[in-house]
Amino acid sequence: MLNAPPVNLLSSMQLTTDRAINRLGAQSRVQRMSAGLGLEAVPNGEASVIAGARMNASERGLSLAARDVNDGLSLAQTADAALGEMSVLVQHLSELAKTSASPTSSSGNRADLQTEVVLLKANLNSLATTTAYNGTKLLDGSFTSATFQIDRATGQSVTIGSIANMQLAGANGATLASVDISTQAGAVLAVEQTDAAFMQIGAAMSVVGSFQNSLLNSLADARVMSQKGSPARTLAMDANVAAETALQARAQILGQAGSAMLAQANSAPQVVLSMLR
Repeated sequence: MLNAPPVNLLSSMQLTTDRAINRLGAQSRVQRMSAGLGLEAVPNGEASVIAGARMNASERGLSLAARDVNDGLSLAQTADAALGEMSVLVQHLSELAKTSASPTSSSGNRADLQTEVVLLKANLNSLATTTAYNGTKLLDGSFTSATFQIDRATGQSVTIGSIANMQLAGANGATLASVDISTQAGAVLAVEQTDAAFMQIGAAMSVVGSFQNSLLNSLADARVMSQKGSPARTLAMDANVAAETALQARAQILGQAGSAMLAQANSAPQVVLSMLR
């Protein structure tokens, strides 16, 4: 029949096991605080790690989407600024046409006004043919559409439709290329032509403006989602420094107490032997 181990041996073994557990716990918490992660290895919390990785990927996707949205806003603002300048030029052209259409204007005055009209038409055509963003022409009729991603994970996007050809001879039949206010009849016709041009510019500005509003709203939503997702990811992945520090201190105290108790348990047989001598 086997003899049971001495009580002091059992106590020593238990204390040694407890010390090892406390030491491993302390090392684990040091790793967590050093890495800044609440989970230092996947087996310790696979679901939380996967969830945190997904949230991190979503957050990064939203950051990239914000950059795409800013590109879209820059494109729209470029087109809007050019259209605004064209509107000012057409307004001035309309004023010259109305002045020339007045019965009080002489043929000499109309000739001078026509000289200014030629310059205005050249400026208008230059804006239409040269306005571009990142090499993409916007107002010469070649721009059909562009789609900007808001959230790659969900496929959310915003699309800007085609912008009408704003060149003088491409304004849906309402051309300014033939504007000539050197005569009263021509000036009266020019007033109608400039009114039609205003309508075309307004339609183009409406396309650009609605696109900007959609982008701004989507960007605001993306920022809110990013802001709300960041704390959730932090809770899932990052270390709780306050809690880990408290547990680390507890583990150290238990380790020190365990060492003291183990030393006492190991010294017990020596005390008994010394009494028997």
